[in-house]
Amino acid sequence: MNTTLEERNDELRRWGGALAGPVDIGLVRSTDRRTEPFAAFCEALHRAVPAVGVYEEEAEGDRLPAIRIGDSWTFHMVPEAKELAPFLDLLARVAAGDPGLPAGLAEKLRAVNVPSLIDLYVTTQCPNCPAVMNRIASFPLVNARIALRIVDGLLFPEMARKQAVRAVPTVLLSDGIRFTGQVRAEEVADGLLNGDPAQMGAEAFARMIHAGDAEGLAGMMIERGQVFPGVLDLVAGDLFSLRLGAMVAMETIGEQAPELALKALEPLWNRMEGADLSARGDIAYLIGELGDESWRPRLETLLTQTPEPELQDAIRDALESLEAGGGGGH
Repeated sequence: MNTTLEERNDELRRWGGALAGPVDIGLVRSTDRRTEPFAAFCEALHRAVPAVGVYEEEAEGDRLPAIRIGDSWTFHMVPEAKELAPFLDLLARVAAGDPGLPAGLAEKLRAVNVPSLIDLYVTTQCPNCPAVMNRIASFPLVNARIALRIVDGLLFPEMARKQAVRAVPTVLLSDGIRFTGQVRAEEVADGLLNGDPAQMGAEAFARMIHAGDAEGLAGMMIERGQVFPGVLDLVAGDLFSLRLGAMVAMETIGEQAPELALKALEPLWNRMEGADLSARGDIAYLIGELGDESWRPRLETLLTQTPEPELQDAIRDALESLEAGGGGGH
């Protein structure tokens, strides 16, 4: 058994006996060598508290090992040492369905109407990290549009470098707002409530697509009169399931706000070069569906420069769609 959990076995059993009901955690297995301590922790916790069920997910693409709670919490951290207590407290709140937050704070969180990802960077020896984790961990219980990702910056230094995290605790919001140190829950809630969805990254919108709400995502963009760059990143991305959902959102915009869809094609075209073959075909498809005749010369030029038969077929289909005049931009 994991040493930390073994030492606290009696405490864990008492905690498990007080749970309002069973609760599941997901182990995300990866080819990354750091998967093993996550697996050991999940196995040990289930052994000590059978009411905590464990299911496994295979990591997609370059996804890193993690522990997940539902769709809203991802822990790129083994919650040992100082982080064990807030992790167990969160599980108890999830089991009870009670976020345990003040009414005023919960009211603010319920008003957040865009998908919002909170990144919290910690280390397992940080003296201030558990308090910050405990303050914001139950936010998704109030509003399912909010997701929380907790990262051990020492275990995953590549993630910390990517987001320029140099101290812990650090809280990052989807639109670039960041807090370092003993941030208050109300400050994070205000950042979520007043954030700009156009500045959000693709991950925030991926949650809506995973939840089957591509049309809701389209409606949000139509309401604001802007196609969010993060959605275009998903269209040009490597994961087919996310790309398909983003394309559904774009097609919905094409039906309901064709001029808005047409304006999004230029930045989408700019993502063509960096996209893989399948994504480039899907971009061509959307240009055919949502574009107008002004796109014909570029598609024809692309066709002459494309050696891949699969992409050639997609471009020809797009040209036929433009000729048929069936796109949303017509």
